[in-house]
Amino acid sequence: MRLRKFKINGGILYVLLAILLIWPTFQLFSGGSDSSGHHGNAEKLLYEVSLFQMEILNSQLSNPSRFTQTTALDGVKSAVYSVSFTHERLRLAIGENNLADMDGLPQLLQYMMRLQMGAQRPLKSEEMEVFVAASKLVSEMYGNYEKLLTSTGEVVPSQNELLAGNNTKLRKLLQNK
Repeated sequence: MRLRKFKINGGILYVLLAILLIWPTFQLFSGGSDSSGHHGNAEKLLYEVSLFQMEILNSQLSNPSRFTQTTALDGVKSAVYSVSFTHERLRLAIGENNLADMDGLPQLLQYMMRLQMGAQRPLKSEEMEVFVAASKLVSEMYGNYEKLLTSTGEVVPSQNELLAGNNTKLRKLLQNK
């Protein structure tokens, strides 16, 4: 069998070469039209991550009666840190003045760390009562957090105020503990 040689016209080769060079350059300078839609949703995606972390924290605190030993607080500690971290990043992305602070969560984290200092020990009844009250407040905060942003990424003022109020209650609960 004999193979035929395929000849490409010189003009077609130059057009193909030009397209292969110009198109990626155009995509590079225009920001890539395929991915530009995702950059506008960065706040929304960060909110979803933060909401997921809040859901994990709510789940961890949903049964505070299981906290009988200080070692049982490890999972809650991780969840509190994650929510605190992601919420702060969300505040920075949306604007610190536009979104309620959740500074009660770092206080909860510090409280747990103080309880765990030293060695493994059973929790006292007054310490368990703090977790029962904190569990209720975090559950309310989670309810507020679920409705915190609209589908367009705008902060819902009423939910933001409720979140701030529940955060203040959490701070006051932990203030002298």
